[in-house]
Amino acid sequence: MRLTRISIVLLCMVLFAQVVSANQMLIDARRLCDQGSFQQALDIFMAVHKQGGTPEELKEARYFIGFCKVRLQDYWGAISAYEAFLNQYENAQLADGIRFIPDAMFVLARTHEQVNQVPQALEIYRRCIAKFPGNDFANKSRERLNLLSNSAQVIEDIIRMAKAAPTYAQQDQILIDGLSRATNGRDVMRLAQAAGTNQGTDHICKAGARLCLNADEAINLAKVTATYAAQDEVCIICINVCANGNDVARLAKAAGTTAGTDRVCISGVVRCQSVNEVIAVAKATGSYAAQDQVLLAGVRWIRTYNDATLLANAASSYATTQRILDEARKILGGTPNYSMNTMGIQMSVKTADKSEGKTEKGKTGNKPVVKANTVDPFENHKVDKDKISRVERFLDSVKKMSKVDESRSSLKPADLSLEVIKDAMKDFNKKKSFGKAHTF
Repeated sequence: MRLTRISIVLLCMVLFAQVVSANQMLIDARRLCDQGSFQQALDIFMAVHKQGGTPEELKEARYFIGFCKVRLQDYWGAISAYEAFLNQYENAQLADGIRFIPDAMFVLARTHEQVNQVPQALEIYRRCIAKFPGNDFANKSRERLNLLSNSAQVIEDIIRMAKAAPTYAQQDQILIDGLSRATNGRDVMRLAQAAGTNQGTDHICKAGARLCLNADEAINLAKVTATYAAQDEVCIICINVCANGNDVARLAKAAGTTAGTDRVCISGVVRCQSVNEVIAVAKATGSYAAQDQVLLAGVRWIRTYNDATLLANAASSYATTQRILDEARKILGGTPNYSMNTMGIQMSVKTADKSEGKTEKGKTGNKPVVKANTVDPFENHKVDKDKISRVERFLDSVKKMSKVDESRSSLKPADLSLEVIKDAMKDFNKKKSFGKAHTF
């Protein structure tokens, strides 16, 4: 029994040392990325992946393996790395949530672009937009879709085709099908405006609302709807594209009914970044009940008793005021004293000086953690188009078993170190040997 306990303790010590080591290795590798030493960083990230660590550390290591391969212009290796990353983590439930997942989708699609695999890129950009509509990388995906598909011209062509349809039902169906070519809220709005029936207009608006890039596009699309119910639904769908509470307040005002306005405000309060934004959303509500609900949800942004005072003064009932102040006491500590008067809530706070006896953090002599400046390897990255052309020409030659020696002679020594080239050579030699063995 005693030996078993000692064994467990020793195992825990070994695992703890491994976790600490993995964390330090990631810090060192990110620092090397910042310095531009991507091959060294790649070696460390791969060592972490092989050695092991916490699930979150392994996830970070695998993401940056692809990152480094892009920076080293091994786009084919990066595609394999990011595909493996998404296969493992896209639907995984880890403590760090969606961290690196929309990033990986965007970079994978961008890498497909570089090696002229545009259909694959388009599919992944759309997947990123659908799955993470309010994320920065979803917005970047929409921008790339615009560049790749020239969506404005495509949408106009679809509209011309729809208007030539013999019936309104057919006209609407062509426009609904055309949503697959839309890349932003403006495209959806043009399609909706060209619909032949109110039902067609509303269907297009609701189905395409997820493509809106920002609150302005969402508001304009809501205005195009034919019914108040559809107007409300568009506004509710588009809450995630609001950058802050002020956007939520504007979007709520664009709703078609009081109930719709209140739903946008109550659901959208999470987009707020300060007490003042919470108050702006509360003022946009259509009922006192919703106003108070928004203010109560906003207590999470209380940082000072002044914040609490502002929220309390915006409440429509004394009961809500009391609840806000009670929550402020729990968050901030101390014993708030308050009283109602014509100027609003006045508060005095009795708290001990909590800074007394504390030491300042960050002055222990340890080096600060260095974080890479970006998780998008294509930022400030110069693509070697000649290299891509050489490699793609060789891969195509192997696939067709034609002019392989000629295309191989154009490869540079650095190209030969790419795994995709090594694999292609193995494939070529295997096919060549098979051909000789079966020649009569």
